[in-house]
Amino acid sequence: FPAAFAYNIPVDAGPNLIFITLPNVFNNLPGGRIWGTLFFVFMSFAALSTVIAVFENIIACCNQLIERHGGEVPNDLEALTSLAGVGRKTANVVRGNIFHEPSVVVDTHVKRISKKLGITKSDDPVKAEFELMKALPKDKWILWNIHIIRFGREICKAPNPKCEMCFMSDICPDYKARTKEIKKSTGTQKR
Repeated sequence: FPAAFAYNIPVDAGPNLIFITLPNVFNNLPGGRIWGTLFFVFMSFAALSTVIAVFENIIACCNQLIERHGGEVPNDLEALTSLAGVGRKTANVVRGNIFHEPSVVVDTHVKRISKKLGITKSDDPVKAEFELMKALPKDKWILWNIHIIRFGREICKAPNPKCEMCFMSDICPDYKARTKEIKKSTGTQKR
């Protein structure tokens, strides 16, 4: 379960604290596996400046899991999003990566790149999620998330995309518009 969130833990979050110390602490508490698991969930989406709020959500969420679900993590979207601190994105990560249910996770990279490629039109993550669900084969939904997030972090970076390294530049409307604009401004465009 924690491994599903490891890809999204902030780099500066202190890997030793997250991967070594805290899991051992949590494992020694009653319901420790739940506590440790939820710690990973919340650390993956929280800035360190909000640690107090994160821990309050972890405690509330763990209590809700025990009280409402007998200590088991539910697999349906409504039940997951009813838990403290769990939004649609986190719920879809859990559903797709843990329960292997087709899910589209719309984070900043998925939203930005899907729009840039012309697959989605909306800036609203929920609307973009449904647009992607219509456009992509269901068995590829979770893979789209994983690949596009990595692609967005390494190649198609928001401020300075590495278009010259991109394997999709020939089909990318944004790249075509950008190069057309460069040619126009430098006077190299065909007349």
